[in-house]
Amino acid sequence: MAEPIRLAHTAYALVDGDRRPEPGEVITVALRGRVVVQIDATVTSLEIGDDGEEAILVDDTGARWALPIQPLPERSRP
Repeated sequence: MAEPIRLAHTAYALVDGDRRPEPGEVITVALRGRVVVQIDATVTSLEIGDDGEEAILVDDTGARWALPIQPLPERSRP
């Protein structure tokens, strides 16, 4: 049997700027690698886990995605 081919090696969530996603918002998830797939998913909840806060997304097929929410960078004042 042949070895499996890894089709996607990177996943991105396409969000505007550094604002955090809110429940009900639709986010595009882009899988990139040998193929490129873009999936629209809806933020269903925000959860806090061992690795910090995550937005839980669900797409039209029922697949769940976890999007880590990074804390906003400190902005220096002039």
